[in-house]
Amino acid sequence: MLHSFWVPEWRIKRDLVPKGAGGDEVDDEVEVTPDVEGTYNVVCTELCGVGHSTMRALAVVESQDEFDAWIDEQKQTQTPAPEGGAPAQ
Repeated sequence: MLHSFWVPEWRIKRDLVPKGAGGDEVDDEVEVTPDVEGTYNVVCTELCGVGHSTMRALAVVESQDEFDAWIDEQKQTQTPAPEGGAPAQ
């Protein structure tokens, strides 16, 4: 299934196309280096199926200090995994 990654404010649009004849893998890597902090809309612009109109997300660009604080908070709120198992939900 085709998709397309678009962030209007960044003037970047990247089609995400299945690799190979089987179409199981998708070339889904997009590298961007935004330099203005803020919250940006991410939109799929390729008609990809019934849920296409709801394929929206947000990209948040923040300072390194804010990101590091968020990482620390995530680590503190994680429930330790039971011995030999997956993390508790």
